[in-house]
Amino acid sequence: YVMFSEVYWHHTVRSATAMLQRAFFLLQPQLDFGTLFQLGESDWIAALARLAGTEPAGELVNGLFGPQRSLYKRLVQYSYFEQREMYERLARRPYAWLVNVAEQFAARLASHLGEPIAAHEVLFDAPPVEREIEFNVDVYFPKDQRYRKLESVSPVVRALAKEQFDDYVKRVRVYVHPRIVGRLRGVAELERLLNHAIDDCDAGRVR
Repeated sequence: YVMFSEVYWHHTVRSATAMLQRAFFLLQPQLDFGTLFQLGESDWIAALARLAGTEPAGELVNGLFGPQRSLYKRLVQYSYFEQREMYERLARRPYAWLVNVAEQFAARLASHLGEPIAAHEVLFDAPPVEREIEFNVDVYFPKDQRYRKLESVSPVVRALAKEQFDDYVKRVRVYVHPRIVGRLRGVAELERLLNHAIDDCDAGRVR
C-alpha cells in the first residue's frame, strides 16, 4: 500500500509516466520494440530521442531526458472517495480514448483562454483497464493444519486486492505543460470543460 500510494503512484512519478506514455503512443508506428528493449538505458534514450526528433513526441522526450528536465505539472486530480463521479468517468478507460479526451480538453482550454494549446500539452493519467494487484501468497492455517491462499483466509485482504486496493492508492490526474499551468489553475470552469470533452468522446463526436 505504501509503495503504491507514495512511490509508484506519486504525482511526480506519474507525470513522468504520462509523458513517456504519450511519447510512445505518438511514436508507436515507428518503433521496433524488439530492438528498442534490448538496448541499455543511455542507448535506449538516445534512440527514442532520434525517433522523436522535434515533433510533439520530441518535446515530451526532451522534457524527460534532455539537459534540463521539465516535467508536466498537475492541474487537477480526482479520487474515488472525494470526487467519485469524475473519477469513474475517466478511470479504467482505454488509453487511446484518454488521449482523445485530452486532445479535446486541450482544444476547449485553448478556446477558453484565447491562446494556442497543443494537443500534447495536456496529458491524462488514470488507473488502467486491468487491476494490478493480486495476493498470490500461501499461509499456514493452524486450524486445518494446511496451507491456504491468503485471500481465502482473510476477507480483508480479498476485499482490498479485488475490490478496493486500486481505488485507494490510485488517482485520476490531469497534467499540463509548465508554461500554461499557472493560467489554467485560475480557470473556474475546468470541470465543465472536462465533462464536455468526455461527453464528446463518449458520443463519438471526435475521432
